[in-house]
Amino acid sequence: MNNLCKTLAALVLAAVVSTNATAQNADSEKRVARRAEALAAKFGLDDAKRQQFTAIYADYAKEIAATFERPQRNNQQRNNAQRKGKTMTDAEATAAVDAHFEQAAKRIESQKKVIDVQKKYRKEFAKVLTPVQIHELLVMQNQQRNRTPQQGQGQRGGQRPGGNFGGPQGGFGGGQGGWD
Repeated sequence: MNNLCKTLAALVLAAVVSTNATAQNADSEKRVARRAEALAAKFGLDDAKRQQFTAIYADYAKEIAATFERPQRNNQQRNNAQRKGKTMTDAEATAAVDAHFEQAAKRIESQKKVIDVQKKYRKEFAKVLTPVQIHELLVMQNQQRNRTPQQGQGQRGGQRPGGNFGGPQGGFGGGQGGWD
């Protein structure tokens, strides 16, 4: 009986998670479709080009989204030490620096993937957009992706421009920037 309850609970949990993922995917697809329609209107595309553009843009957005990994937040020890008024140990500081470098390397790799997708879709967009429109589209996409948290929540999920590393002022020593 106990195993049956555990199995049933696991199945219910899997169904809830699956339903939530499906709903999020549908919301994301709707958001992409609205964005594509807004861009098509901004570019003044006729109906035929609008349909082509929205299909291309939907595929582009899926590939761009697939390039991003959710960053793993491993700052709990540092945050706990700061909340308790304690300083970090040398081992905790070393681990934080190593984690920072690892996250930075992942961000760079992700940016390379984005550039590859943009290069690929530049050719696709050229079927319906002018070079000036393609340039404007890519500039807008890059600006949207690189917004600061104060400007809104972008792909980075509210991450600080400094990468959530360091003290209140960011950086290694919490100074005013640079290598103080």
